[in-house]
Amino acid sequence: MKTPGPLPAGWIALDNEGNSQLNDEIASEAVPGHPLYGKPFRSVARGIGSDDVIVELSPKIAGAWAIVHPTYQVETDPRWPSIDRYDTWEQMVEAANAMAEGWDTGE
Repeated sequence: MKTPGPLPAGWIALDNEGNSQLNDEIASEAVPGHPLYGKPFRSVARGIGSDDVIVELSPKIAGAWAIVHPTYQVETDPRWPSIDRYDTWEQMVEAANAMAEGWDTGE
């Protein structure tokens, strides 16, 4: 997936299959009241040491980028999956780099 700049350290780009699978998972977890419910978005990368996903948001959603943490379970509470939104790629990269510092990436 094409991004506006290099991915943050500790994150890997998704191919079309990975993108589709994570889009489907996140969409299935987003219930009415969740910011992503019924809205278009695209997953672009996942954390190497976590389940976190970088997503590009639709212009209809506040913020251009987000980091989403899928729960991989059926959700009924619109607080989940958690989502942190960022107005710019650079803001999201800064947050993603900070998150990745605590991950065990096997290196």
